[in-house]
Amino acid sequence: PNTQLPSPDQQQLTAALEDSARSLGLQPGDQFVTKAMQLHDTLGVRFGVMLVGPAGGGKSACYQCLRLAQVQLVRDHQTPSGTHHSRPSAAATSTAGGLHNDKTPQPSESLGFDIQAHVLNPKSISLSELYGSYSSVTHDWSDGLASSLVRKAVMDPSQDMHWVVFDGPVDAVWIENMNTVLDDNRMLCLPNSERVKLDEGQ
Repeated sequence: PNTQLPSPDQQQLTAALEDSARSLGLQPGDQFVTKAMQLHDTLGVRFGVMLVGPAGGGKSACYQCLRLAQVQLVRDHQTPSGTHHSRPSAAATSTAGGLHNDKTPQPSESLGFDIQAHVLNPKSISLSELYGSYSSVTHDWSDGLASSLVRKAVMDPSQDMHWVVFDGPVDAVWIENMNTVLDDNRMLCLPNSERVKLDEGQ
């Protein structure tokens, strides 16, 4: 009782978030910056997160702003020898909103680090188009949109971080396949019994 918890010094993150918000044409209000900082803290301890709120509530803008801020902070702290932040290959982030294409400014690749956001609306396509299916004629397996994005992120040899963003309404149909991705297994289980292991991330 009456214990005063120390507040972390996040002045650099706050400044980076405010700069990123302005670069997106947004006003960096205190509540918006606080939510972006809370998302940053949650991603530090969880492999996958969910942003929930009404349409137009700033969910997509929140992760876009954090993405730009994190990239800038990592690049500012890179050593001259080119040491980079270690790379989590795929962070699965689920949001409820309406953005389908990531329109955030793209940092220059010459600086050596980026956070690639792969954004899709899981309700705009069928479950087989999302996770893959077998052909009823040839019995060949075809990857779905989500499985191909996760596979691309896992196979990326660069230092980039990947966020796979399911930007759309949440329902029990498509979220069930993400259970093993969002828990400690960090494994995408496909209908063809294939398992795609995701890197741990930080």
